[in-house]
Amino acid sequence: MNATDLDIGEYGFDDSDDFEPWEPPYEPNPITESILIDWHRASSFKKARAVAAILEPHIKNFEGVSRKSEVVRKHLRLAVLNLFVAWRCWKWLSYPADNNAYSKMHTRYNLLRINKQFPAIMRGLEAAGYVEIKTGFRDEQTGKGFQTRAKAADKLIELFAPIKPHMVGTCRYRESVLLTDDGVDENGEAKGRKWVDYESTPEAVRMRESLFAYNTLIHRSEISFPEELLYERVDLQRRFTYRIFNKGSFDAGGRFYGGWWVTLPKHTNPDGSKINMRQFIRINGNRVVELDYSAQHPTLLYARKGLPLPHDPYDIDGYERPVVKQAVLISLNAASRKGAKAALHKWARDEREKTGLENQFQISSSIMDDIERVHAPIAEYFYSSAWKFLQRQDSAIAERVMNHFTAKGIPVLMVHDSFIVEQQHEAELREVMSEAMALELRAYGQDLKPSIKKGW
Repeated sequence: MNATDLDIGEYGFDDSDDFEPWEPPYEPNPITESILIDWHRASSFKKARAVAAILEPHIKNFEGVSRKSEVVRKHLRLAVLNLFVAWRCWKWLSYPADNNAYSKMHTRYNLLRINKQFPAIMRGLEAAGYVEIKTGFRDEQTGKGFQTRAKAADKLIELFAPIKPHMVGTCRYRESVLLTDDGVDENGEAKGRKWVDYESTPEAVRMRESLFAYNTLIHRSEISFPEELLYERVDLQRRFTYRIFNKGSFDAGGRFYGGWWVTLPKHTNPDGSKINMRQFIRINGNRVVELDYSAQHPTLLYARKGLPLPHDPYDIDGYERPVVKQAVLISLNAASRKGAKAALHKWARDEREKTGLENQFQISSSIMDDIERVHAPIAEYFYSSAWKFLQRQDSAIAERVMNHFTAKGIPVLMVHDSFIVEQQHEAELREVMSEAMALELRAYGQDLKPSIKKGW
């Protein structure tokens, strides 16, 4: 059976006149702002698929483009859907232009079998005036390198007119248990290295089945957000959730990524305070509540030493609490003290730049010493890349919460150590979260009730 976006299954949405397309401006954000191509975007809607048929005659004779119509249309559909989403998000679409990148793509992570036809077709679209391409480049000011990216030209934007956001879905049977040989960034993209193929195990099958049930529930639910509140456009059809394990091991990482709510940007006020925009999410039309664990990682580490968390781990005299919190978390993630200090200073610079508050987020030269002193019982975990096993633990806790609500048909949105449900389920969520983490703590002989707080 050929791998097309129809016969492998597709998560989409019912066609309805209730959906009114929002019209973004024609010009995207600066070229440094992009979204990474999603290799599994799909649509069963004729209006969305028809655009590829319109474009095919204009590129079929271009150098490198296949003579097989079904191959060309498959790649064109992927290009059109990704370019449409990027256009709506005010961003460019980044993708690998090197043919070698496609020969290295594992079939586990490439269900549609996308190959080197894709960059050839993109070049054909550029030659025909449908897209504008900026080849890989390096920013002269920062020295940072950027992948090749493209945006829809006016000719293609005109063809977008019949497409509505709800027509863009994803492959139902795409891989949901992913393994990389390095870390991931905040968006769940492989950072620095590559995705790794693996022999499926009973545990991987179990996790995959849990995620299939969860994704089916989420895609049958109404998860909405008022776009007029966003100062940065978000792909609100990106709902497919997956787990990522790191360092080539299922003992490292395992967190859940994919849903647009995970990376929903916060709004920063002029005084530096931030608004959690997730409070405006609606599930099945209802208001939501977000609960998260207080100091989850320090709590788990103290439990490993047979100790309860003695106090607010981020409250140290002489320092701003947000700075201490960031310093503690960075120190647990870093592989060295030097790396932790550099990362903390970068975070502080970024925060000052975003808020314009030059007198805040100041980093004292003694902050690392004071953190190590206050948290002497767990100091051995600083600068040891403890994130690997800590994320494995917090993702196991999250999975327990996910499975409970999925079995009851109640949508729950996961943001690592926090969870969002309809307000009517707040008490149940608090109880389930408490038991899910208490189970982890009891493994260390700690019969403790974890601290849980509201997200706003």
